[in-house]
Parts: sequence; structure tokens; C-alpha cells
Amino acid sequence: KDSFTLLYVGDTGLRRGLLTVLESLEFLIPLIPNIKIVFVGKSKEDGILKDSILENSYQNYVTFTGWQDFSLFQSYILASKIGICPIHKNLHHDTTYANKIFQYMALSKPIVVSDCVSQQNLVEKYKCGLVFSDRNARDFADKIIAMKQDENLYKVLSKNAFNAINE
Repeated sequence: KDSFTLLYVGDTGLRRGLLTVLESLEFLIPLIPNIKIVFVGKSKEDGILKDSILENSYQNYVTFTGWQDFSLFQSYILASKIGICPIHKNLHHDTTYANKIFQYMALSKPIVVSDCVSQQNLVEKYKCGLVFSDRNARDFADKIIAMKQDENLYKVLSKNAFNAINE
């Protein structure tokens, strides 16, 4: 409720870009001290992510919920400010869409996505979020900060996300 929450829903394997998100906290915490990152999902590689959280003392900023019942996804999305999909660029990610981005958009959440071709094209066409350079924690943080600091930008992107799905 009192947090500025970023939400990631899905497999938490390293190719999903979540280490980049954790690295971005170095830049985000000083400017958004109430930042919270919620990961809903899991993978065999969660230990690596959790070790990074401990090493950097980010325990108060990151929550792992593990897999949740699909019926709860809506409540997680509604409780968040921004939906994220920081997947790494590769042939598969460049040519497919992650379902999570459409779930975020359907509930009026702007998205921050990596510059995988399919995601970037969607965001640019519908002006429903911001695109950062794959594996660039500073650029990811800059996109989050831009939405946090510009309330009008946030509102426009949110509205465009909802309209893109409904139209």
C-alpha cells in the first residue's frame, strides 16, 4: 500500500533478466526509498537471485512469493505500480510475447520491458510503457524513475496500456 511496487510474474530463471532488476536497486533506492520489487514465480535459479539480495542487503526491497494460484494474479497486478518484463534478448524472446505484459496492460499498468524486438515494437506502437537496453541496470532504473517522477507520463502510459488491450 505504501510502496512503489514493481511486479514480475513468471519463471524467475536468470534469462528473465531479474538480476538486472536487482542491480537497478543501487540507483532506485536513493530516489525511491519506498521501492518494492515483487517476484511471483520461481525457478531452479532462485538461489542465485536470493544470494544477490542478501549480499546487497536488499531484503527490505524484494519479495519472492513463489508460484501463486492464477486467481491471485489480478490482486498482485492491481497492488503494483508497474509491470516489468526484463527478459534477455535472444532469438526466442525477440520473436515472442510474454503473456505477463498483456496481463499488466489489461489492468492499466504501464510496462517496462527490455529491448527485445517484439516487446519494443509493442510498447512503441501503443505507447504503453518504456523500453530499456537489455541487461543495463542503470537504464532500467532510469525508466522506473521517469515514471515515478512524471505523474502525467505514468497516467498516459497506464491509459494507453488499458486502451491497447481493449481496442
